[in-house]
Amino acid sequence: MKAVIENYINDLHKLFNETGVTDISGKNLSLADGLFIAAEIIMKASLRGNKVFFIGNGGSAAVASHKALDYWMMGKIRTTAFSDSANLTCISNDFGYENVFAKQIEMFADRGDVLMAISSSGNSENIVFAAETARRRGCHVFTFSGFKQTNRLRNIGELNFYTPVSHYNKVESLHLLLCDCILEIITQERKKFIINPEHAVHTGANNFLQARSEKDILVALDRDGTLIHDEGYFGLEDNWQDNLKFYDGCIDMIKSLNPVADVVVTTNQIGVARGFYTSKRVGEINKYIESIFKTQGAVIDGWHYCPYVERAWARKEGLDLDTPWIKDEFPKTRKPEIGMLEQAAVDLGKELSSYKNIFVIGDELDDLNMALNAGGIGIWFDNGKNDYLFEEVKKLKTANPGKIFYVKDLTKVIDMVQSVRNWFHL
Repeated sequence: MKAVIENYINDLHKLFNETGVTDISGKNLSLADGLFIAAEIIMKASLRGNKVFFIGNGGSAAVASHKALDYWMMGKIRTTAFSDSANLTCISNDFGYENVFAKQIEMFADRGDVLMAISSSGNSENIVFAAETARRRGCHVFTFSGFKQTNRLRNIGELNFYTPVSHYNKVESLHLLLCDCILEIITQERKKFIINPEHAVHTGANNFLQARSEKDILVALDRDGTLIHDEGYFGLEDNWQDNLKFYDGCIDMIKSLNPVADVVVTTNQIGVARGFYTSKRVGEINKYIESIFKTQGAVIDGWHYCPYVERAWARKEGLDLDTPWIKDEFPKTRKPEIGMLEQAAVDLGKELSSYKNIFVIGDELDDLNMALNAGGIGIWFDNGKNDYLFEEVKKLKTANPGKIFYVKDLTKVIDMVQSVRNWFHL
């Protein structure tokens, strides 16, 4: 009997250490980073007066109810679990069980609230619908799932905790433990927060989120064809460092933007899905470019890339459909969608809606359309190799007055940003 108990505990310990965390772009985080980021987002949300919601079915519903109570009692956070039987039966009867949580989120959730979505399989329709609804309402979404790595819930959250086991009792025990860890961080770290009327800034040594800045402009820069020359799928060759060449003015542009804006890089990298290079190489290239920028005094506040493609396109292109880079639908983090912008804001301790102006600079139509989808301004960079797009850019400019511009000199970008900024603050 003792051996059975010891084996079970050892299994839980092993599975806890194997728990994976990904962000909305699919990038892997360490478990420690994921837990600390979740705790900081919840603390900042609580200090703003926002709420935390827990949802789950069956055993996961018990976890949700249990943790909602603990977060309220021990964390001093406004929490609730959507577990009232009258609400559940009413909504199920009138709208179907798949909407039982989404309808309550539509009624009670505000922008900046946090949803803790717990599903052992990660495929519960009502949990998936609720998470998607919460994202649309501007909520932070953390998902907790198990069973198959390809479960639907893992594609939705800003943080996605995945436990690699298919036994309900172990998955639920580990989800409970993960929520406990986040709460423990909150209770221990709360005293390290400085509260002022505007926001909270973390003062502890382990600050996994950057302190929230007062900059109200977000500038997203494309990488290939905008910052660096690209002959097609940069990184395909092993000697990519020898081929790296920056466009004139890109470093000066970044340096001029740094005092007034949060500056991030957002880049589609479908070469990963095509098998041309690995996601690791994309990260290596980004780090190498960043190191060069830093020596010149240019700061990038966040690097974001999307390696994913949709299944229909992958099938048409004859790609391997069994790789993790294939999504059933068009990836939310792939331009012209705004997922990378949303993640950039989250990583900076903000919400995308908190920016007064959003600029996207790039050499492709997807860059301009991402800007429009985010309610921002697109600046098309004429790099001398994309003249074939000029007529399409003109059409976009005509259809969206004051929203589309183009430059041949990257150092002129700051003039456009400052012009819009000064006009906005009149």
